[in-house]
Amino acid sequence: MTLFEFVKREVDDGAGGGEAGRTPLNLLKDLNFEKARFQTPISRLSGGERRRLQFLQVIATNPNVLLLDEPSNDLDITTMGVVEDLIEHFKGVVVVVSHDVYFLSKSVSTIFAFEGEGVVKCFEGNIGEYMAKRELEAEAGKRGGKKDAKEVAGGKGVKEVKKDNTTKERINMERERKKLDERMAKMGKEIERAEGEYGKAANEGMGWSELAELEKGLNALKEKLGNVEERWMEIEEALEVL
Repeated sequence: MTLFEFVKREVDDGAGGGEAGRTPLNLLKDLNFEKARFQTPISRLSGGERRRLQFLQVIATNPNVLLLDEPSNDLDITTMGVVEDLIEHFKGVVVVVSHDVYFLSKSVSTIFAFEGEGVVKCFEGNIGEYMAKRELEAEAGKRGGKKDAKEVAGGKGVKEVKKDNTTKERINMERERKKLDERMAKMGKEIERAEGEYGKAANEGMGWSELAELEKGLNALKEKLGNVEERWMEIEEALEVL
């Protein structure tokens, strides 16, 4: 069974078949499958393509809730981009469990934090804002609880708290920079592989439309790498002034 045949079956069998726009071609496009891969047997798909196909199976049923457990684990760069875009444009509710701060910073707007001893807190905002709030609460607690928290709010003790927060901010930035280093290394390998596939296809005389699809995918990878590199530079510059 080819990739296209499999997706057509999933759409015909699932709830997605009746929704406008939920065609096999649209789903394959949304999940970033290249046209040149449509007739590839399922057994010959790469690991990243198989993961994208799993997401496609779910989307084909038109769910209104997505539950994602550590979705960024063991994904290639292309699949990561697909998952991020999927969450951004999903019209229902997305519940994500993850320790990947970079991924969370791009994908969530409400946080349910499990803080131990049965305490679960809801925070409206992104992961960066939540971590900053936790640091301030921790510093206030060290200095005597509510009394010192009020003093900080009123301006007393700001110098000491700012110093400690600067140290923690540096630690968080260095952690994110390390994560970005790992991601850029992985993206570099993905781009190298994509360039190899494009060069091979060009040498073998592949059709213009197929080459255009490969080039489009390659350019998308390079653009994502550029975005990550830009964030890396922002962190590097911020660390220099801390």
